[in-house]
Amino acid sequence: MIRKMNIRTGLQIQGEITSKYINRLNELLKKLFRSLSNLFVKKLEIHILIMGLLLGRAMILNELSPFAIPFFAVMYQLKRSKLFFISLAILFGSNLAAYNYTDRVLFGMIIFLVIEKWLEKKRKIDLTYSPFIVAIAIFIPQIALFSNNQANQFYPWIMTGIESLLGFILTLIFVQAMPILIYKRENVTLNQEEIIALTIVLASVMSGTVGWTLNGYLIENMISRYFILIFALAGGSTIGATIGVVTGLILSLSNSNAIYQISLLAFAGLLAGLLKQANKIGVTIGFLLGTAILSVYIGNQDQILQSLSESIIAIIFFLLTPNNFLKGIAKFVPGTNEYHHYYQDYITGIRNITSKKIEQFANMFSQLANSFQDISISPRLEQNEQVNHFINHVTKSNCDVCWKRKKCWDEEFFKTYNLITELMTTIESKEKFSKKDIPDSWSDKCVKSDQIAFQLLDIYESYSEHLYWKTQLEESRLLVAHQLFGVSQVMKDLATEINKGDKELKEQEQQIKDSLEMLGLSIRQVNVINLDEGNVEIEVIQPTCNGTEECTKVVAPLLSEVVGENIIVSKKECYGNDGSCKMCLKSAKNYDVGIGYASAAKDGKWLSGDSFSTIEIGNGKYAIALSDGMGNGERAQKESKTTLELLRQLLRSGFDETFSIKTINSVLLLRSQEDIFSTLDLAIIDLFDGYTKFLKVGSTPSFIKRQDEIFMISASNLPVGIIQDIDIDSKEFSLKPGDLLVMLTDGIYDSPKQVVNKELWMKRMIQEIETNDPQEFADLILEKVVRDKKGVINDDMTVIVAKIEENKPDWSTIKIPGISRIEREKKIN
Repeated sequence: MIRKMNIRTGLQIQGEITSKYINRLNELLKKLFRSLSNLFVKKLEIHILIMGLLLGRAMILNELSPFAIPFFAVMYQLKRSKLFFISLAILFGSNLAAYNYTDRVLFGMIIFLVIEKWLEKKRKIDLTYSPFIVAIAIFIPQIALFSNNQANQFYPWIMTGIESLLGFILTLIFVQAMPILIYKRENVTLNQEEIIALTIVLASVMSGTVGWTLNGYLIENMISRYFILIFALAGGSTIGATIGVVTGLILSLSNSNAIYQISLLAFAGLLAGLLKQANKIGVTIGFLLGTAILSVYIGNQDQILQSLSESIIAIIFFLLTPNNFLKGIAKFVPGTNEYHHYYQDYITGIRNITSKKIEQFANMFSQLANSFQDISISPRLEQNEQVNHFINHVTKSNCDVCWKRKKCWDEEFFKTYNLITELMTTIESKEKFSKKDIPDSWSDKCVKSDQIAFQLLDIYESYSEHLYWKTQLEESRLLVAHQLFGVSQVMKDLATEINKGDKELKEQEQQIKDSLEMLGLSIRQVNVINLDEGNVEIEVIQPTCNGTEECTKVVAPLLSEVVGENIIVSKKECYGNDGSCKMCLKSAKNYDVGIGYASAAKDGKWLSGDSFSTIEIGNGKYAIALSDGMGNGERAQKESKTTLELLRQLLRSGFDETFSIKTINSVLLLRSQEDIFSTLDLAIIDLFDGYTKFLKVGSTPSFIKRQDEIFMISASNLPVGIIQDIDIDSKEFSLKPGDLLVMLTDGIYDSPKQVVNKELWMKRMIQEIETNDPQEFADLILEKVVRDKKGVINDDMTVIVAKIEENKPDWSTIKIPGISRIEREKKIN
């Protein structure tokens, strides 16, 4: 027993030692692989040298070699430090070609370098010149090496021109494709043109292997089929067929015996791409099936077996290719799941960075606001201290040298102090102080009464002016502080909104897509941007419906069932470049607001000092604002319009309504030294639930008519533009469909001078009006008031009537059975 235990323990120790050595060996192999990769790929850039060698060897039509000089020209711009080694690789490849044309390539390189250096001296360094220089560098060596017999023939000139033109086009293609292959960029996205350009480059490189075999199998066939398998898996049937056509075309130009490769590779790439949903196995079966079908038309049995064997070898390498490498290629092809996930990750990263930056700016503005507010809170002298300051200043220059000083300030101090205080009170109360305003008691008391009185007047006026500007400066600082606080809050809200978009809503997106496809719709993509109640935003992409309006008649009603609230199409783009229809669907508002407006200026004049505005704030909120400027006429109208325009801009920018009104108040205070003020009556209606917030500043009451009931919303405070610390009364009320909201100015509310209870009078008048049309209602109120006054209009009169109506979107009555609702977060007020 002990012996068996010893043997088992020894085997365990030996196994652990073996495992440790194997792990160490794996680590050493990984380090060796990384070192070799770093040496050959990053330092020597062996892949570029291999491309140069193969492109130097590549030929088409057995006599044209348009690849070498364009590649050399692009590498001159991109890899100038490695140009010498790249040139050697190109020359070595041209020496291996079926027809040695090393002298032409070398001659062309020299011509290209000479022209480029000459342009650099002229400071005309521009990549746009490269295609023309390449065409010249290909054309001149060709005609220079013509024999006497060739120079007199038409065919060599035609072929030389074709080769030069191909060199021009290939330079443009290489300029677009080579940076993608050479430089590692994380955020690169390939469009269809770039994919084709890359395919041409890769096929051109593959054509450099034409004629090379491995155990009897053609290397170019195995490599081309391997690449088609990769791109068919990455991009589907379209990309697979496109790459098959382009690769087959270039290979058939390089080898005229392989003309069948165009149809074979295109068909195989198409079938492989169609089965990409089954991943590697599906692509393999599709590709093998495609090559097997068309190989039958190639020729004899040996050629069919060779073609299938080359496909099988390519498939083996394809199956051995790591999935991470394949996904890395797929994420650059638009339309693939990998691309979508990569793009979403990229957008999420950008969103997070942006959100953090905005939060930093918000904190900075908040700190600035605190600093301005701290500066504004400065201590002021008490009234007694101010009086003592004035008296000390006057007595120092007058009383100290007066012969009655001892009697006035030593023997009769309190009497003198009271008299000079009385004099200061007189100066302060008189708008224009003169000699006759000097109190007799002061004249009898002081021998320098006039001199001291006018000196006190100068000091008081100087002090008043200083105090005024100091107050203005403090109010300006407070305004800046409030503005900075507001900006900080808006930026914080924006950062919160940006972070909201980072939620994973994949399950809801899939559920919506499945529900749409259950009705027979072909849906390409569903993006859920927001699922908050009342603020739903969903983007759907489908093939074009050819004007049948599936988005309005089918998609929107279905989403209404899935989400649990009415959804409408807010924006749609049909007949896109890719034959798609892109629609944006949002929450439909449950209520609409109809507006009626009636106004009359004082004494029947043209301009009224009253102004009103309706404002779409966003997020389903609708504001109605009414302002009455001080006085009448043009100036009053200007003030009320300014108030409403400022309010509109602030609310639409995302500022809170209370903050917006306080900002307007500060602006009006600072605009002029004169008294400028306006009343402000604001109602903000939530069109999703009818909840309404009333903010009144110096305005008259508002009234709500609900069938036979009348409700009054009132407040008692000063208008904006009078005092700094304004009081804003905020009231809430829940409106229902059919309700009429009546807002009016004091010209209507205060018009009946003989009426004691104006509230009751106004309620009775609103109760007596039977119409529900908001415009007719507003006209009747104004008409009744003017008739009661017998046509006399003593003040500007304005009335606004808003009717709350239920909103029923088109096609919303369609109910679709068997649709389950998605789960989403509930808002708790």
